[in-house]
Amino acid sequence: MAYGGAEAGLLILGATLPIARITEFWLFETQFSILGIGTTLLSSGEILLAFVVLGFGFIFPMIKIILG
Repeated sequence: MAYGGAEAGLLILGATLPIARITEFWLFETQFSILGIGTTLLSSGEILLAFVVLGFGFIFPMIKIILG
């Protein structure tokens, strides 16, 4: 239980920091994060896929940290 705050902080960093960076033609760069992918899916109408990504990538781990 002593590491709960550190675990939650690292989970938040992991969900918000980019997990992939794609550079095209050395000019354009795109970064992806778990929360960014989830919000993009929600805004494009892919509700089920957004809940799967956000649920297993952020919400479920956060619940495990809180309850554990």
